[in-house]
Amino acid sequence: MPGSSPGPVAGLQDTGAIPALPSPFHPLPALPAPESALSGKPSWEWGFLPAAHFYHAIPDRRDDVHFYALEDGRQDWSLGTMIGARWPLSTRLSLGVQARYSFTQTTARLERIEKDEGSLALIQPRNSTEPLFFEGYSQRSEEIAGGFHQLGVGGGLRCRLFGRNNGTVDAQMDAIYLKSLNAPKGALFPGQEFRTELSLGFRHPVHNRMALAIRPSFSYGVALGAPSEALQVNRLLWGVGFFAESW
Repeated sequence: MPGSSPGPVAGLQDTGAIPALPSPFHPLPALPAPESALSGKPSWEWGFLPAAHFYHAIPDRRDDVHFYALEDGRQDWSLGTMIGARWPLSTRLSLGVQARYSFTQTTARLERIEKDEGSLALIQPRNSTEPLFFEGYSQRSEEIAGGFHQLGVGGGLRCRLFGRNNGTVDAQMDAIYLKSLNAPKGALFPGQEFRTELSLGFRHPVHNRMALAIRPSFSYGVALGAPSEALQVNRLLWGVGFFAESW
């Protein structure tokens, strides 16, 4: 009838509200929330660790062996892999353990003079045109090029600096013990190494139960059980690691 309001259409209910439409957008997966991170269950991580390094020589100055040159061929690099587990200690701090394998390719030359009665050593310094003569000494050199394998175990702490669900930035410090499997004999290749590693991590979720991370790192390896008592050769390493983590 004219002037009357239209009635409800047959088969529909007048609820007075517009029905919600499904959203075509899906939220990003989130990293573990603090309450679930404290459940005590570990997360698992594995990674690929390329790095470059150079040597840091520390001679024993109390003996009659004098090292005057350690030349690095600038071809020193290593490739490593790791697998580990991590347990939360608080909403920001976690403890991790790991097993690691690495392959190192190196080219280096070590020059030295040793006490030798009746001999004469001639040295040509790089920064001088005049040669140096050492009476009663003989010249020795050690040149090694090749690769060797290392296996190791370690652990450390990670602290979340900022970020939460859609990505985090964290700092990590690890202590790692490495043992050489086939290192050549010589002062440059100790059988064991203790390494301290510092890294900064950028993690981003890619799935409900997985995140990817990139970790620039710097580490210093101290030689243990060096075959030469006259020289300790340590290593400085820097690299960028790529990791995946699941929980």
